[in-house]
Amino acid sequence: LPSEPQALIDQRQKTDDIKLAIKAPERKRLGQDLLAKINNARNGMREMLSDIKDWDALYLSDLPPKDFPWKDCSNINLPIIQSHVDTIHANLNDVILGVKPLVKVSPPPFASQPEIRELAQKVEAAIEHVQLSIMDLPEALDAIFLAALRSQAAIVKTAWREEYRTVKRRVIEQDGTGASIYRDVEVQEIAYRGPRPELVDLRNFVIYPLTAKDVDSAIIIGDRYRLTEDDIKRRTSQGI
Repeated sequence: LPSEPQALIDQRQKTDDIKLAIKAPERKRLGQDLLAKINNARNGMREMLSDIKDWDALYLSDLPPKDFPWKDCSNINLPIIQSHVDTIHANLNDVILGVKPLVKVSPPPFASQPEIRELAQKVEAAIEHVQLSIMDLPEALDAIFLAALRSQAAIVKTAWREEYRTVKRRVIEQDGTGASIYRDVEVQEIAYRGPRPELVDLRNFVIYPLTAKDVDSAIIIGDRYRLTEDDIKRRTSQGI
């Protein structure tokens, strides 16, 4: 099994201690209270979720059957909305992702020493390397921009990901006579370990209360996700 960062292990142990300290009736009451708040949040988002469904249908040109001028007549539609959205999406990507670096690091205005300016450039280059080469941020931003154009909002979570891949290694062993032999073995090695931004589907997002102005003032923030059997197999093959 992949090793966990020590901070996550410590946090889980603290959480386990807290759960053990709560008796079953109190746990049940807290669970029911939490579920009620989640249901209230989902009910409050019903109008927005209905609008998103309509917007998705317009973008995908998924129109209901027509009964005029005759029943089940052809429902011809030109994908004008999708064309316009995709054009704006491409222009948005070009404007924002075309800027290099994505994050500008400048020394303080009063800093005149050349070594401080040189250090700022190195930090800038390091951030750009992490964003582009390690986190693959442009791919995530591409999905975020399209979601914002289609739904008027986009929510992103930054999750810690550990991805593994199977590689072959040649090892040297000795047989019964003491002679060296070579053997190929398959081992798991880390392909990526670190933060990765991921788009949250608004239909699976929960925030309570709905009047919260930011995540810090919210009592509950949740992301519900579903995995199909194919999703699980694909992730397994990727070493996730």
